[in-house]
Amino acid sequence: QVSEQIEEFVSDLDGVERVHSKMVFTPPWSPDRMSEDAKFALGY
Repeated sequence: QVSEQIEEFVSDLDGVERVHSKMVFTPPWSPDRMSEDAKFALGY
């Protein structure tokens, strides 16, 4: 369901012709993967 929601949202953006999303779990997510701005906004 998340992939479908992503594809629906992105396909509505101007200039987007095709969308394909893929969920991956490797490597596992951690806060180290966040941008500095995201870390600041979330208090990391």
